[in-house]
This record gives sequence, C-alpha cells and structure tokens, in this order.
Amino acid sequence: MDDIDNQRNTLVSILQDPILDAKQLPLPLFEYITDNFSDYRVVGSGGSGTVYKGLLPNDQVVAVKRLHINRRVVDDNAFDAEVASMKKLRHKNVVRLLSYCIHMEEQEILYKGEKIVAQKRERLLCMEFVPNGPVKKGGPPRGAEWPERHRIIKGICNGLDYIHGKGLIHLDLKPDNILLDDSMVPKIADFGISRFFGDENTSNAGNFAGTRGYTAPEFIDDGVVSNKADIFSLGTVIFELLTESKGPKVYQETQKDKNSFVQQELVKWTEALTKTHQGRALEIASKEVETCLKIALNCKDHDRDRRRTAKQISQILYLTLDPYILDPDKPEEAVHVENFTSLKDMDLHPSQPWILLSLLSGYIVMLNYDTKVSLTPFKLSDKPEFIQLNLWKGTAIGTLLPVMIMGCCMCATSIGLNRGS
Repeated sequence: MDDIDNQRNTLVSILQDPILDAKQLPLPLFEYITDNFSDYRVVGSGGSGTVYKGLLPNDQVVAVKRLHINRRVVDDNAFDAEVASMKKLRHKNVVRLLSYCIHMEEQEILYKGEKIVAQKRERLLCMEFVPNGPVKKGGPPRGAEWPERHRIIKGICNGLDYIHGKGLIHLDLKPDNILLDDSMVPKIADFGISRFFGDENTSNAGNFAGTRGYTAPEFIDDGVVSNKADIFSLGTVIFELLTESKGPKVYQETQKDKNSFVQQELVKWTEALTKTHQGRALEIASKEVETCLKIALNCKDHDRDRRRTAKQISQILYLTLDPYILDPDKPEEAVHVENFTSLKDMDLHPSQPWILLSLLSGYIVMLNYDTKVSLTPFKLSDKPEFIQLNLWKGTAIGTLLPVMIMGCCMCATSIGLNRGS
C-alpha cells in the first residue's frame, strides 16, 4: 500500500504542476484509482479504448484511457514515439497527458481444458479530467449562444494549430474528441491515438477516421495523410457547431451549392442574432458567423492545397473579421497576442495626431493619445512604398484590425487620405 500511496502522490504532483512532464507509472496504481477498471467508473468508450474516472486524494480526478490492444495489432514503437511527443504538450486547448503505462506479463490460463501461457498486455494513458464532456453539436441558431460557440470554435482552431506546430496530426477530429472544461474551454483529446495501431487501421479510412463527412477525400481515395486531413475534419466540426446538419449530411449539403448553403445558414443566424444583438454588436456578430461559415467551407475543399492551415484560420478568427481576408490568394500572417498598451506607453510624441490604418479595407480610426491598442508585429509581403514608423496589428474600440500606426499628417497626405478630426 505504501507503494500505491507514493505513486498516487507522484501523479498528484504532476497534475498540480504544469511544468512537470508525464511519467510512466505501474499498472497497479491505475487499477487502484479506477477500482480495477470498474464499469461504474466508465465515462466514455470508443474504437481505440475505454475511458475511466480515476480518483486521487482530496477529490482530485483524472481520466484513464485503457487502449483496446488485445483486439488489434499494436505498434509499440509508434506508441512510445507518440507518448514522447505528447509528454511535452502544454496548451489550454489540448488535453494534457499526465502519465502512461506499458505493462506486459505472462499468465497461465485455461484454453480448451488445458493450461497455456498467455501474455497480458496493457497500454494506458492518464490525462487531465475534463468535466463537461464532449462538445455538443450546435442545433438551431440562437443569438444568445453565439459568443460561446464562437469561443469554442476559436479554441479548437488554436489547439489544432498548436498540435500541428508540434508535428502531430490528430487523424480523428470530431465533436466526441473535443472536450469542454468547467469554463466551457474546448480541449482536443485523443490526437495521434489512431497511429498507435498498425496497418490494420492505417490501411482503411473507415476504421479510424470516422464517417465520410469527417474523413478527407485524399485519404479515402489515395491513402494520403497530412495535417490538411485534420483541416477537412475541422470544417465539418465548425459546420456542426453552426448548423443543424450532422456529419455526412454536412458533406452532402455543402457539395450541392456551396455559396447557397452558406447564405442560407447566414440568414438563419442573422434572424437569430437580431433578437439578442443590436447596432455595432449585431454587425460584428453577423460578420463573425459569416467568416466562420466561409472558413468551414474552405476547410472542406476537395483540393487539400487550397485548404488553409490551422495557423491561418486562427489568425483570421482573431482579426475580426473582414471577408476580404477570406480570399484564398491572400493568406494573412498576423499573430494575435493579448498585450494591451497605449500610444502613451510607447512614448510616442504626444503632440502628433496618430492614425490607425487598416491594411485590409482602408478603414481609418483616429486615436486619442491614451487610446488602448493591442500591439504585435504584423508581417506583410508587399510593403507600402512610403516611410512608416512601425507595422502593427491594433485593437481599437473592441475591434481587431491589422493596422499601421503612423504619424498621420505627412504620411496620410502622401497616400491620399484625409486627416479627419
């Protein structure tokens, strides 16, 4: 029992300290905290395994996934490599791996009346417990729900961007694998699990990548696997959060008349939003919905090279939200940061009038000296010819816009803009 207590304390320490890496722990610990994998502790089950609630001291909870390895061929090298990658992941939109177990032992069992020696094998993943379970599909548009749905979409895209940036591919992105914590923050789970298994799974799309509506056509047709397969799945997830269509139905409807489908859904959302939003808030929310619909449509493009990356999608979502940026020939390169300051904090000359000039649509906002803005470098492939002080992305009056901050008198005149008042 002392060993179990020490192992539990180790797991608690990892759970409480986000800096600590996941550590391999023995099977008896996980049998103990799940009450020997009792049915009443089951919180979910899927093709790759069953998830159990594990109880720790002080009412702390973890999730223990027991992989169905006895039914399939397991690539242990792939498991080891994937765990090594997952151990380093730290992101608020990705479920954190806390511990894992690789267990093998030989046992005598009766088989057709005779004793034989069989090998008992276990592969376990212990992860943070996410209490609100899988994200629910959207259902009909409701204006009051839009801010939450929008936050969930942005969180999923941020998590996927992070995963892809680490060289991982999810391969099974769908609502069941996106969990919500007690603050309704989405966390992507189960990425890479399908790659733990050998050719039995990777040779057939239907065995590990869900229904046709989630599986990228290049994988179905040619077996091509890339992070753009995740982007195709993301398109279905976004459509399901925004519309009443489900998986395969989303796929079928968007193939009929793409633009008509988007417009129909946008009309439904606009009608719903008018009941809860007014004025500028209604305009912004409607544009957010339109942008998310267009992003989802691009994600489901049959040509994987035309699908945006998760990073580009996240950038678009945080640039709130000019349809101009949805031109596939003009990918954006801005990076969003929550770093609010003011021109005064930048020690710019207080006597100069300053202007925020959008690089997307020519939208101009005059700034007072103390106006709050969010500043981060903004790259641009075709830089203007005139002299500029800095190229930034700014947040003014609650609206995110990629902007240049310039001394406005001389510079504004040189590019044919009126100074304003």
